Amino acid sequence: AGDCYSSQLACVEALRYQHLNPIKQIHASLANRDCINILMVGQYDMASTKRALQILDECLQLPSLGNLTLNILFKAHPSSPVDLSEYAFSTISLWTGSLESAAQASHLAISPLQTAASLDLYLMGLPTVVIDDATCLNLCPLREFSSYRKAAIPAELADQILQIINSTSIDTSFTREEPYVFGSDLARWQRLFDQQS
Repeated sequence: AGDCYSSQLACVEALRYQHLNPIKQIHASLANRDCINILMVGQYDMASTKRALQILDECLQLPSLGNLTLNILFKAHPSSPVDLSEYAFSTISLWTGSLESAAQASHLAISPLQTAASLDLYLMGLPTVVIDDATCLNLCPLREFSSYRKAAIPAELADQILQIINSTSIDTSFTREEPYVFGSDLARWQRLFDQQS
Protein backbone atom coordinates (compact mmCIF):
# COMPACT_ATOMS: atom_id res chain seq x y z
CA ALA A 1 0.00 0.00 0.00
CA GLY A 2 1.15 3.53 -0.71
CA ASP A 3 2.00 6.00 2.03
CA CYS A 4 -1.37 7.70 1.68
CA TYR A 5 -3.09 4.55 2.97
CA SER A 6 -0.60 3.43 5.62
CA SER A 7 -2.51 5.21 8.38
CA GLN A 8 -5.58 3.17 7.46
CA LEU A 9 -3.84 -0.20 7.74
CA ALA A 10 -4.13 -2.29 10.87
CA CYS A 11 -1.66 -4.99 11.86
CA VAL A 12 -3.66 -7.96 13.16
CA GLU A 13 -3.04 -11.67 13.81
CA ALA A 14 -2.65 -13.88 10.72
CA LEU A 15 -5.67 -16.17 10.86
CA ARG A 16 -4.37 -18.44 8.09
CA TYR A 17 -1.26 -19.37 10.11
CA GLN A 18 -2.48 -19.37 13.73
CA HIS A 19 -2.16 -23.15 13.92
CA LEU A 20 1.58 -22.81 13.31
CA ASN A 21 2.28 -20.42 16.20
CA PRO A 22 2.96 -23.05 18.88
CA ILE A 23 4.98 -25.24 16.52
CA LYS A 24 8.67 -25.02 17.23
CA GLN A 25 11.00 -27.03 15.04
CA ILE A 26 8.74 -29.99 14.42
CA HIS A 27 10.99 -31.61 11.83
CA ALA A 28 13.09 -34.70 12.41
CA SER A 29 16.45 -34.20 14.07
CA LEU A 30 19.57 -34.30 11.95
CA ALA A 31 21.50 -35.84 14.85
CA ASN A 32 20.82 -39.26 13.35
CA ARG A 33 22.11 -38.92 9.80
CA ASP A 34 21.84 -42.56 8.76
CA CYS A 35 18.93 -41.69 6.50
CA ILE A 36 17.86 -38.17 5.53
CA ASN A 37 14.17 -37.67 4.75
CA ILE A 38 13.52 -35.00 2.14
CA LEU A 39 9.97 -33.76 1.71
CA MET A 40 9.15 -32.64 -1.83
CA VAL A 41 5.85 -30.80 -2.23
CA GLY A 42 3.97 -30.31 -5.46
CA GLN A 43 1.90 -27.36 -6.58
CA TYR A 44 -1.22 -26.85 -8.67
CA ASP A 45 0.81 -26.10 -11.82
CA MET A 46 1.85 -29.50 -13.14
CA ALA A 47 4.71 -28.13 -15.28
CA SER A 48 6.40 -26.53 -12.25
CA THR A 49 5.98 -29.66 -10.17
CA LYS A 50 7.45 -31.83 -12.93
CA ARG A 51 10.37 -29.43 -13.39
CA ALA A 52 11.12 -29.52 -9.65
CA LEU A 53 10.90 -33.33 -9.61
CA GLN A 54 13.23 -33.53 -12.62
CA ILE A 55 15.82 -31.29 -10.93
CA LEU A 56 15.58 -33.35 -7.73
CA ASP A 57 15.86 -36.60 -9.71
CA GLU A 58 19.02 -35.38 -11.49
CA CYS A 59 20.40 -33.94 -8.24
CA LEU A 60 20.16 -37.29 -6.47
CA GLN A 61 22.31 -38.88 -9.16
CA LEU A 62 25.22 -36.47 -8.55
CA PRO A 63 28.40 -37.89 -6.96
CA SER A 64 28.34 -35.23 -4.21
CA LEU A 65 25.27 -36.92 -2.68
CA GLY A 66 26.47 -40.47 -3.39
CA ASN A 67 27.51 -41.28 0.18
CA LEU A 68 24.16 -40.27 1.68
CA THR A 69 21.10 -42.39 2.20
CA LEU A 70 18.21 -40.16 1.13
CA ASN A 71 14.53 -40.99 1.31
CA ILE A 72 12.13 -38.79 -0.65
CA LEU A 73 8.58 -38.16 0.58
CA PHE A 74 6.41 -36.60 -2.11
CA LYS A 75 3.30 -34.67 -1.10
CA ALA A 76 1.33 -33.90 -4.25
CA HIS A 77 -0.99 -30.93 -4.59
CA PRO A 78 -4.54 -32.27 -4.16
CA SER A 79 -5.59 -31.09 -7.63
CA SER A 80 -2.43 -32.23 -9.43
CA PRO A 81 -1.48 -35.90 -8.91
CA VAL A 82 1.86 -36.95 -10.42
CA ASP A 83 2.99 -40.27 -11.89
CA LEU A 84 6.23 -40.87 -10.00
CA SER A 85 7.20 -43.81 -12.23
CA GLU A 86 8.45 -41.25 -14.78
CA TYR A 87 11.47 -40.55 -12.56
CA ALA A 88 14.51 -42.62 -11.61
CA PHE A 89 14.08 -42.16 -7.85
CA SER A 90 15.08 -45.31 -6.02
CA THR A 91 13.60 -44.24 -2.69
CA ILE A 92 10.47 -42.15 -3.16
CA SER A 93 7.11 -42.60 -1.55
CA LEU A 94 3.87 -40.75 -2.02
CA TRP A 95 2.77 -39.07 1.21
CA THR A 96 -1.01 -38.94 1.57
CA GLY A 97 -1.14 -37.63 5.13
CA SER A 98 -1.15 -34.01 6.21
CA LEU A 99 1.60 -31.55 5.35
CA GLU A 100 2.32 -31.15 9.05
CA SER A 101 2.83 -34.89 9.56
CA ALA A 102 5.08 -35.00 6.49
CA ALA A 103 7.16 -32.14 7.94
CA GLN A 104 7.46 -33.99 11.24
CA ALA A 105 8.96 -36.97 9.43
CA SER A 106 11.38 -34.87 7.36
CA HIS A 107 14.76 -33.20 7.79
CA LEU A 108 14.35 -30.66 4.98
CA ALA A 109 11.92 -29.73 2.23
CA ILE A 110 12.04 -28.88 -1.46
CA SER A 111 9.31 -26.79 -3.03
CA PRO A 112 8.41 -25.49 -6.49
CA LEU A 113 8.60 -21.73 -6.87
CA GLN A 114 4.96 -20.71 -6.66
CA THR A 115 3.37 -22.78 -3.93
CA ALA A 116 2.29 -21.36 -0.58
CA ALA A 117 3.28 -24.70 0.99
CA SER A 118 6.86 -23.40 1.16
CA LEU A 119 5.71 -20.78 3.68
CA ASP A 120 3.83 -23.38 5.72
CA LEU A 121 6.96 -25.56 5.85
CA TYR A 122 9.18 -22.62 6.74
CA LEU A 123 6.84 -21.54 9.54
CA MET A 124 6.92 -25.12 10.84
CA GLY A 125 10.69 -24.69 11.18
CA LEU A 126 11.63 -26.97 8.30
CA PRO A 127 14.63 -25.81 6.22
CA THR A 128 13.14 -25.34 2.75
CA VAL A 129 14.83 -25.05 -0.64
CA VAL A 130 12.77 -23.50 -3.44
CA ILE A 131 13.34 -24.60 -7.03
CA ASP A 132 13.87 -21.35 -8.91
CA ASP A 133 12.42 -20.97 -12.40
CA ALA A 134 13.42 -18.03 -14.57
CA THR A 135 10.55 -18.74 -16.98
CA CYS A 136 7.83 -17.72 -14.53
CA LEU A 137 7.03 -14.94 -12.11
CA ASN A 138 8.62 -15.41 -8.70
CA LEU A 139 5.62 -15.58 -6.38
CA CYS A 140 7.49 -17.47 -3.69
CA PRO A 141 6.35 -16.22 -0.27
CA LEU A 142 9.89 -16.80 1.10
CA ARG A 143 11.75 -14.62 -1.39
CA GLU A 144 12.09 -11.64 1.00
CA PHE A 145 13.47 -13.69 3.91
CA SER A 146 17.18 -13.60 4.69
CA SER A 147 17.16 -17.40 5.03
CA TYR A 148 15.63 -17.88 1.54
CA ARG A 149 17.28 -20.91 -0.09
CA LYS A 150 16.87 -21.49 -3.81
CA ALA A 151 18.31 -23.69 -6.53
CA ALA A 152 17.79 -23.57 -10.28
CA ILE A 153 19.89 -26.55 -11.37
CA PRO A 154 20.68 -29.98 -9.88
CA ALA A 155 24.18 -29.00 -8.68
CA GLU A 156 22.79 -25.97 -6.79
CA LEU A 157 20.16 -28.16 -5.17
CA ALA A 158 22.82 -30.67 -4.10
CA ASP A 159 24.84 -27.82 -2.56
CA GLN A 160 21.80 -26.57 -0.63
CA ILE A 161 20.98 -30.07 0.63
CA LEU A 162 24.58 -30.57 1.80
CA GLN A 163 24.63 -27.15 3.50
CA ILE A 164 21.48 -28.00 5.45
CA ILE A 165 22.67 -31.49 6.39
CA ASN A 166 26.11 -30.25 7.44
CA SER A 167 24.85 -27.27 9.37
CA THR A 168 25.81 -27.62 13.03
CA SER A 169 23.10 -25.23 14.19
CA ILE A 170 20.06 -26.56 12.38
CA ASP A 171 18.97 -28.93 15.16
CA THR A 172 19.14 -26.39 17.96
CA SER A 173 18.87 -22.84 16.76
CA PHE A 174 16.81 -22.55 13.60
CA THR A 175 15.21 -19.16 13.93
CA ARG A 176 12.39 -18.35 11.64
CA GLU A 177 11.64 -14.81 10.69
CA GLU A 178 8.15 -13.89 11.81
CA PRO A 179 6.32 -12.43 8.81
CA TYR A 180 3.01 -12.51 10.64
CA VAL A 181 1.57 -11.59 14.00
CA PHE A 182 0.51 -14.57 16.10
CA GLY A 183 -1.72 -14.71 19.15
CA SER A 184 -4.43 -17.20 19.98
CA ASP A 185 -6.49 -14.59 21.84
CA LEU A 186 -6.77 -12.48 18.63
CA ALA A 187 -6.47 -9.32 20.74
CA ARG A 188 -5.53 -7.14 17.75
CA TRP A 189 -8.61 -8.27 15.83
CA GLN A 190 -10.76 -7.60 18.89
CA ARG A 191 -9.37 -4.06 19.25
CA LEU A 192 -10.02 -3.42 15.55
CA PHE A 193 -13.63 -4.60 15.86
CA ASP A 194 -14.10 -2.54 19.02
CA GLN A 195 -12.88 0.58 17.18
CA GLN A 196 -15.40 -0.01 14.39
CA SER A 197 -18.36 -0.32 16.79
